[in-house]
Amino acid sequence: MKGIVIFVSGVVVGICATIIAEDWLTTSRPAAVVNSVAAPEPTPEVQRPQTLARASANRAEQAQEPKTVATPSQLEPTYQNDELPDVHLLMAENQALQQTINDLKSTLSRRASPQDIDKQMMDVFEAELRDPQFADETELQIRDFLFQKGFSEQIEVASVGCKTTVCQFSFVPRNKDKFDSKTWRTVADSMFETEWWRKFQTSSSRSSDEEMSIKVSTKVILQNRPTK
Repeated sequence: MKGIVIFVSGVVVGICATIIAEDWLTTSRPAAVVNSVAAPEPTPEVQRPQTLARASANRAEQAQEPKTVATPSQLEPTYQNDELPDVHLLMAENQALQQTINDLKSTLSRRASPQDIDKQMMDVFEAELRDPQFADETELQIRDFLFQKGFSEQIEVASVGCKTTVCQFSFVPRNKDKFDSKTWRTVADSMFETEWWRKFQTSSSRSSDEEMSIKVSTKVILQNRPTK
């Protein structure tokens, strides 16, 4: 009887162990399998032979295309029709400038010497008649010049005379012993800046320790007179 009971107990225990083992395998094994499987790696895309052939053809075309190089004519500035320079006008202006240069050269070559200018103005002064309006006005301006510029204490008018186009006058120092002859340079510079001096076109002057004499003319004296 005890043997039967032990046998039955062993069978029951075996059945229970079998049920527990099957239950464990059913619940645990799928999770372990799922966790151990890695995600599949993406397969690299293989370029089609037709695409490779097209890329090679494009590179060949680019290599055969000639590079554009700018020529000197293309680098020159471009003008619109209304901006084109007038060649004839430029040539005319150039000729006019050249003529002006030639005239100046001719004028300089014909310029009279200071001695000849002084002599010519003296001859004109002696031959001219007196123009009262011009002469009186200019003589007064010359006399007032020494007072207006502050030279009257050192210098005085020795003589002054005007005709129609030519004037001649002279200054002398009031005290020759204390006078510096370099003062004549200062007097001349101040005279050149006056308004009335602008009416004259030609002038000549001489100075010494005792006197400064000046001749002026409203006309230009350039050419030497022919000698007889």
